[in-house]
Amino acid sequence: GTKEPEVALRYIFKFNPLQGHLADGAERCGGWSDWCCVCHAAQWRIACLPETEKSAVDWFLTEDCCESKMKKDTSSPGYVADATPLRSSVVMWRPRVGWVELPRRVNATDSYHWPGDL
Repeated sequence: GTKEPEVALRYIFKFNPLQGHLADGAERCGGWSDWCCVCHAAQWRIACLPETEKSAVDWFLTEDCCESKMKKDTSSPGYVADATPLRSSVVMWRPRVGWVELPRRVNATDSYHWPGDL
């Protein structure tokens, strides 16, 4: 889900209400990976708003969520694969190979062991 603190979400809803509704949808959908779910959750929330709040984002109600251009399209020439390793991963530079992820069973660190007398 979304990790924004409550104060940040209030700010988002004030200055970028669509992003706020999408963040709320991501929370309901267990993250941002299912755009169809996130989009539908935001639309449902927008549809239930009072007219005074809805007018700024009602254009989004016509978005076809599951066929959206906002959805990641892996066949698109501009698609960038997310190859970010998990936070608990350790990567290492190998000459003539590049960056490689070390197997989980290797308990390695990229930190230098500094002597305590420095």
